[in-house]
Amino acid sequence: MIISIRSLASSEERAQLLALLGRVTQHQQSIMPSIIDGCEVIILDGSKLDVQADTLLRQQGAVERVIAVKTPYKLVSRSFKPEGSSMLVGTLSGAEAVTIGGATSPVIIAGPCAVENREQLLVTAKAVKAAGAQVLRGGAFKPRTSPYQFQGLGLEGLQLLAEAREVTGLPVITEVMEPGLVETVADYADILQIGSRNMQNFPLLLAAGRNSQARPV
Repeated sequence: MIISIRSLASSEERAQLLALLGRVTQHQQSIMPSIIDGCEVIILDGSKLDVQADTLLRQQGAVERVIAVKTPYKLVSRSFKPEGSSMLVGTLSGAEAVTIGGATSPVIIAGPCAVENREQLLVTAKAVKAAGAQVLRGGAFKPRTSPYQFQGLGLEGLQLLAEAREVTGLPVITEVMEPGLVETVADYADILQIGSRNMQNFPLLLAAGRNSQARPV
């Protein structure tokens, strides 16, 4: 269940809503308002609420609407947000602004699998831009099947990606592989990439989503 709070709700109305939520959930759930796309919402498990509690929630002065979401991925469910989403990348780093999502044509992201050296990256970056790519990719940290193989240039690779962005104007995307590297990668990249092997690495996903630079993931 997603509860959308009215932007003009008074502090008293908000307090009444939070008090009611505490009672109907018997204080067994964390009730913390979040800001999603500029809207203040509260997300909780509504399956345990009876009809009376559900009705009371909908009658609260602070409540704009209550959305019943049956899918486990509540925040990205079409029930919560039926319209499409888009994000603008590149503006914070001085790169050319690129909108991803919501357009009829795809955004082309291209570049080397791994950043190996300065010459390789700059030549490739210029080539992919000339070919029409809108975002430059390149791996500074590389996951390998063997610990004895090349693991990427690390910080030096990130610095080279930033230089390539300055030269070409292309926003940069690169993979982050562990929570402790999220802020470092966010300092250089316009977009944080999560590899398929890490799509259930929840500590990494949480850290990436909470990066202090507000980089999209």
